[in-house]
Amino acid sequence: MSNRCKHGMIEQCCSFCNQNNFGEEETLKRRQHEQNESIANGSASAASDLCIGNGFVLVYAKRGHTTHSLMDRTTRTVHIHGHPYVWLIEEILVRCPNLEKIQLIPSMAKRLTDNHRQPCALRNVEIVTGHARPELAWDENDSRICNLLNFYKQQTFLQTINGEQKTLWDELQDFGFEETAMVIDYFGLTGNDPVPQARLLDKYGFRGTGQTYISTQINGVIKYLNPEFRCGIEPEKYAVRIRNRVQKIRKIFERKEMIEQYANTLGLDSLPTNLKPALFEQLEFLVKARLDGRLARLAREYPRHYKILCLRFGYRLETQRIPEEANTLQKIGELLNNLTRERIRQLEEVAFDLLDKFPVKQ
Repeated sequence: MSNRCKHGMIEQCCSFCNQNNFGEEETLKRRQHEQNESIANGSASAASDLCIGNGFVLVYAKRGHTTHSLMDRTTRTVHIHGHPYVWLIEEILVRCPNLEKIQLIPSMAKRLTDNHRQPCALRNVEIVTGHARPELAWDENDSRICNLLNFYKQQTFLQTINGEQKTLWDELQDFGFEETAMVIDYFGLTGNDPVPQARLLDKYGFRGTGQTYISTQINGVIKYLNPEFRCGIEPEKYAVRIRNRVQKIRKIFERKEMIEQYANTLGLDSLPTNLKPALFEQLEFLVKARLDGRLARLAREYPRHYKILCLRFGYRLETQRIPEEANTLQKIGELLNNLTRERIRQLEEVAFDLLDKFPVKQ
């Protein structure tokens, strides 16, 4: 039987008794962790006030946190929000004599060592992986750009949006901004489970761009709707971009004759059928590419990419003044041998990159 220290822990596993045995670098790391006010733990699990009761307690991985005092003899399961420090495991075991399980998110379970497992095994406490809020649990390799508290705050804002902000939100949807569909899926606004950002990458054809790209768009929409929300520099820039695009579209739709005038400025008899206003900027780019010869070169050298742009924007060299019907990425994929939405978007982006790189004829 292993000897126990004054803290009730196995002597060689007690970080309190052995803190003087750590090297200088390890001691510095521990101090930094103790002083850090935030816990960057990858896929966040739950807020502290959500999972208390029925023998279940969520505790934050920070010394002296108020959630630690919630543990007592009635506690059967503890979910650790953050890194599973050895000192925290020890404190949980001391405070919870009838403990049965310690729960960690999957990414944190990888950090366990024998120093974590041994004291739990002696108490017959099982270490399991899971999430305190399964409906917000992301895949093991997913990450959350926003912390969970911001997620709840933004979700509540969108669920109760009203007044001028509701008008702005409806306007974005009417104009066909794809970002609004991402926001609806991400926050589960239609009553479905929230969709993690990694899955949004697949659903909207942005695989390979990284979750930061999706996060920037989602937070950019929130920032546009409510400038008081705090976000990073890139979402702020994206919010400005949304605002500029919306203002331009508003001017086009002020009067019916303005729509006709806008089409005429592009050299068109009318705008393509079903083309979302959010895509007007890209249509303008195609018109300019036709005038300077770049679109004709794309048609000659990359006919497949040219065809995708024609289907997407209802605009082609052969019928330049009478636009055809614009199509969604999903519809184009069905027309082209059932290609995925992601693949169509990739080809579309390549096509625009080629047009951008082609030299402009004088």
